[in-house]
Amino acid sequence: MSREVRVRILRPVCSVLAAAMLAVGTVSLYGSAKAASASDFQNNSEVRSQQQRIADIERRQEELRGSIASLQNDIDGLMKQKEMYDALIDTYNQNITAKQDLITLLNAEADQLEEDIDEKQKESTELYERMKARMVVSQKSGGSRATYLELIFGAEDLFDFVVGISNATRLMEYDSNLLNDYKVLTEELEGDLAEHEKSIAEADEAKKSLETEEADMEKTLDECIAKMQEAQALISQNESAANQLANERALAESELDAIIERLVRQNGATQNVAEGEYMWPLETRYNYITSYFGGRLDPINGLPSNHGALDIYAPYGSTIYATNNGTVVFAQYTGSSYGNYIIIDHGGNLFSLYAHTSQILVTEGQYVDKGTPIAKVGVSGRVTGPHLHFEVRVGTTRVDPLGYVKQP
Repeated sequence: MSREVRVRILRPVCSVLAAAMLAVGTVSLYGSAKAASASDFQNNSEVRSQQQRIADIERRQEELRGSIASLQNDIDGLMKQKEMYDALIDTYNQNITAKQDLITLLNAEADQLEEDIDEKQKESTELYERMKARMVVSQKSGGSRATYLELIFGAEDLFDFVVGISNATRLMEYDSNLLNDYKVLTEELEGDLAEHEKSIAEADEAKKSLETEEADMEKTLDECIAKMQEAQALISQNESAANQLANERALAESELDAIIERLVRQNGATQNVAEGEYMWPLETRYNYITSYFGGRLDPINGLPSNHGALDIYAPYGSTIYATNNGTVVFAQYTGSSYGNYIIIDHGGNLFSLYAHTSQILVTEGQYVDKGTPIAKVGVSGRVTGPHLHFEVRVGTTRVDPLGYVKQP
């Protein structure tokens, strides 16, 4: 084929080639294997939702602090302050849990981003090596322009010429896609690295905030106990206040009796009676009983009373366990003298009760096995320090828990 013929054919072909290059320039070889970008992570929305929850809890804390400060330090005011402190401590526990969950989400997001970064770095290295290989081939051929022309002008006949055009088009498409993929991947890597650093920074900030929250709660607990001790001192000097408090306790006990009566009428929530030995409701190292079942002087009002439970000392936040298999039939935060408490139905009209908790870990209707963590020791209700108030009832009758559990 003469040079003149090749030139006449080449001119329209070059136009076609240019159009083809523009058309394929945006086609990506990397697209099918592309990993998720930072904006695709589901944890992002969960993180923001959790952060909003923390902000809402902290606003509630400020409101409660204001309410506590506005109350007078008389008997009624101190008792109302105690209820406010119970609610405030509850928000601290909620906030601590929320911040722990936030840290978990942020760490999961960081781990996911790290995996994505590792994968993209591998793909980036592979693309870079392929680009280097193309550059070597192009350099040996006198540059990419020469390579494309060699494929076209090296033809011996029309068929070879058409094949050469096709091969040159593919080669240009390959080079264009290779460069475009490397650019896209590099941009995504930069975005992922920035998002990863942000997640790590937010997790560190949440950890510091969690430490502050825990310290604030410790301070609030001390304030709460001090208020009850202050109330106790005032009550001991005021007979009418002592009687009023005794009446309030009696009312709380009658309300609890009504709950048990309702449960007994329903024949209990469980059909099977729990068998085997009943276990100690705390870790066995917490075995000091501060108040036994039977007669005693009420620690708040100093009046004689009948204590239908065991009071067992344990540090604030210690885990409380289900003493036997059963169904949780009551698990609520209340403002009564019992504070936050749980009732478990063990079948056969036998119930166990766990009061003054700081956190409830189960829900009503939940079946629990013996030894299941159900709550945390607290100071909710009318108490002067952290402990577990543990009752056992046969129907509506309180019985000595030591007839069912053995003190370690």
